[in-house]
Amino acid sequence: MSATELGSDRDNRPHEETIEIKDLLKVLIQSQAKLAEAQAQQAKFQEDIQSQMLEVLKSNSAGNKQQ
Repeated sequence: MSATELGSDRDNRPHEETIEIKDLLKVLIQSQAKLAEAQAQQAKFQEDIQSQMLEVLKSNSAGNKQQ
C-alpha cells in the first residue's frame, strides 16, 4: 500500500478519533482550571495559617517580655 493510499484511507475514515481527542482536550483543560483554582485556594489557606502563626508568635513574644 502506498503513502497515497494510506492517506486516502485515513481521509475516508469517520472522524471519531478527532472527536475523542477534542473531548479529551476539553476535559484536560477543565481539569487544569480546577487544579489551578485548588492551588490558589491552598496558597490562600497557607497564607492565612502563616499570618495566624505570626500573630501567635508576636503575642507570645510580647507576653514573654512582660514577665
